[in-house]
Amino acid sequence: MTVTPEQVRCKVPALGWLGVVAVSLGNFMVAFDASGVNVALPAIASDLGAGTVARQWILDAYTVPLCAVLLLAGVLGDRIGGTRLYRRATAVFAVVSLLCAVAPDSPTLIACRIVQGAAGGFMLPMTLSVISRRIGEPARRARAIGVWGVVGGVAIASAPLLASVLVAGLGWWSVFACNIPMCIAALLLLPAVDDREATTRSIDWRGQVLLAVLLSALACGVIESMRGAYVVAGFAAAACTAAVAALVWHVRRAPAPMVPPEVFNRPFSVSVVAGTCYQFAAYGSLIVLPMYLQLVRRFDVVHAGRLMIPCCVGWLGGNVIALLAPHHLHRRFLSVAPAVAVVAAAVVAATAATVLPAALVATVPLGVTAGVLASTLSSTAMSLATPGRSGASAGTFNVGRQLGMVVAVAVLGSDALSASPVAAFSTIAGAFAVLGGAAWAALRMSNAQTEGILLRGRDYDRNT
Repeated sequence: MTVTPEQVRCKVPALGWLGVVAVSLGNFMVAFDASGVNVALPAIASDLGAGTVARQWILDAYTVPLCAVLLLAGVLGDRIGGTRLYRRATAVFAVVSLLCAVAPDSPTLIACRIVQGAAGGFMLPMTLSVISRRIGEPARRARAIGVWGVVGGVAIASAPLLASVLVAGLGWWSVFACNIPMCIAALLLLPAVDDREATTRSIDWRGQVLLAVLLSALACGVIESMRGAYVVAGFAAAACTAAVAALVWHVRRAPAPMVPPEVFNRPFSVSVVAGTCYQFAAYGSLIVLPMYLQLVRRFDVVHAGRLMIPCCVGWLGGNVIALLAPHHLHRRFLSVAPAVAVVAAAVVAATAATVLPAALVATVPLGVTAGVLASTLSSTAMSLATPGRSGASAGTFNVGRQLGMVVAVAVLGSDALSASPVAAFSTIAGAFAVLGGAAWAALRMSNAQTEGILLRGRDYDRNT
């Protein structure tokens, strides 16, 4: 017998606002540790003697496992309960954050970041799952999800400034140590309850391993090719190709694959491409800007953080605009925001090396569009999902977005691009342009399908 989400809500205590704060803290930490470490990276590299490749793996060691376990987290959340899985992952996140803070060298830090990323990958989907399962009233649930989304936006927007203050005042280790009190608060505010659902879904371990191999090989291949190690990159490309072929074969043949093939309808598949391009461009700008300001312009960490305030305020403002705007405007945003982002990124590329104030002004509309697209792209993608497959579709879309983050670290974190704002922000502008084209194509396909259904209905009415 399958237990519905409504039945689960009846069996467990309703989630109060303190519980919403607890899961929102998880959303904050996962987002902060993806973007805040970018600002601390030069200090980490200086203290631990990390070169360019080690710097990139300090970032991708977090993003690759975070991306790899997202689909697995959904199944485990159904099996053992969203609240229970969130609490366990949060406890692991706290312990590993402490180990990151005391890491004596870059290999140890990278190893700890792998476990931290995996813990974050289990936390992130459960932050939203707990709200959805334990708040029954639609209006209150919508408000809670809105708060959850704004907190994630605040984490991304405030990460550069907050991280710069922590690094300057205490040291790079504090960027990781600050997670510990937030984890403790989240555990205290969210008591353990049994909110698991009866499910017949099995864990697709073979698909999970193939996905992890694919992501790791992709990151390794891009990182090594960007530094000229083409032999290693060739082996990684071969492993990546083999993993893709095996994963496609597995999804088509397995009785219960982690992503059912029917998820990949044409409009939704194109929207996943748009999500990947969004994460590459938006997160990539948060990689390039602090590294350029510190490593090339030689600003200290606090000054670099202050110079990023315009972009961060714009990002936060974009999240608020998306939250307050009527839902029917979301598709219109997708038509306008990518074009604005392309122009803004092009201005930054043209002026960062010569007229820095003009480039910083241009980061405001860049941040606004990134903030607006963060939620509108997700909501539009889910409106294009195959009916009855919303859970698998959400997981697939999130994996696509995190894949963009993995590639952004590998490409934009290289010496060649991080030191050249022209090359880096031109690449970011190109990614926003592809995003806009993919979003337009997805909406066109969706409209064409809707018109086809209406025409078939009219023909049926005339024939009957």
